[in-house]
Amino acid sequence: MELIDRYVHAVGKWIWTKQREEIQTELQSVLVEKLEARMSAREMEESWTSLSVGEREEARQEEMAKILREYGSPAKVASAYTNTNQLIGPGVFPVYTAVLRIVLFAVAIGLTVAFAVSALFNPESGSWTLQGLRLLGTYIAAALQAFGMVTLIFALLERTLDRSEWEKEAAEEEIWDPSSLPPGPVLGNEIKRGTLVANICLIVLALLVFNSAPALEGVSRENGVRFLLMLSTDAVRAYLPLWNVFFLLGLVLQLWLLASGIWKDRQRVVQILLHLFGIYILYSMIAGPSLLEMGDSLLTGNRTSGDLGPVLEMLDKVLTWAYAVGIIGTLADIWQQGRAIRKNRRGR
Repeated sequence: MELIDRYVHAVGKWIWTKQREEIQTELQSVLVEKLEARMSAREMEESWTSLSVGEREEARQEEMAKILREYGSPAKVASAYTNTNQLIGPGVFPVYTAVLRIVLFAVAIGLTVAFAVSALFNPESGSWTLQGLRLLGTYIAAALQAFGMVTLIFALLERTLDRSEWEKEAAEEEIWDPSSLPPGPVLGNEIKRGTLVANICLIVLALLVFNSAPALEGVSRENGVRFLLMLSTDAVRAYLPLWNVFFLLGLVLQLWLLASGIWKDRQRVVQILLHLFGIYILYSMIAGPSLLEMGDSLLTGNRTSGDLGPVLEMLDKVLTWAYAVGIIGTLADIWQQGRAIRKNRRGR
């Protein structure tokens, strides 16, 4: 049944509705029933009894592949389950993703070349960090524009093309082969797209917050006393490059996972390396300058910075313990990732 499992998984990758799991379960049940019916008919033939166990299994695999060929490619099957009012359907989606990758790659190359030329011939345009942040903002804006334009074009094509004729011509040019199916996910390699999207949003938010407001301020009032508790500017400047690299690498990994749809061993290796880098950052924050700082010049009233010293020391200890807990949690996830890699290799 492995071939059917792989087929059902491939169909599910083309379905984005909430009923995806129900559709996959229904499709698998139909395929298994059809296979069992055909195999029962084969077993009634006189020639079946003369076949060896290996030949019977081979005949079963051939019958299974024949059924899948009759159903067609996963994208074609998925189109029968998806809403006709969707923006871009499975029939056009493969071409859409290919064009989108090419356009985004071309945009990235063009912006990178422009950034390099500007940095070399106009060194007074700002520091490398500032220019890099500007480039990141330009990347995001240009990528959104390119994404919108390509999506709009293919949405129009989706509604103007005669998809039945287009799919018929495509089927005549290329006969789909079940052997081309990608391997199905091993238990534990599945991903939740909603979680990935949430992670991407949080990473982008963190990049924007830490790079646009290096000193995050909070004002409190108590008995007419006003004081300012902020992050140490020097500490933030020391850690910000590490944070940026960590967040950007994490963003790339999340986008990679979103594109692949499942965890793969090489992605788990990248996750482990990223975790090790995160542990290095947390250790640096434990051994390095504290993030907390009290603005003495902003203290008014009867209290002095010395009165608030114990509070700051306690908060600093809480942060240190939080870093330590983060390191322990990261080590636990590294162990889980390594265990998953070993499990995948044993299952091959």
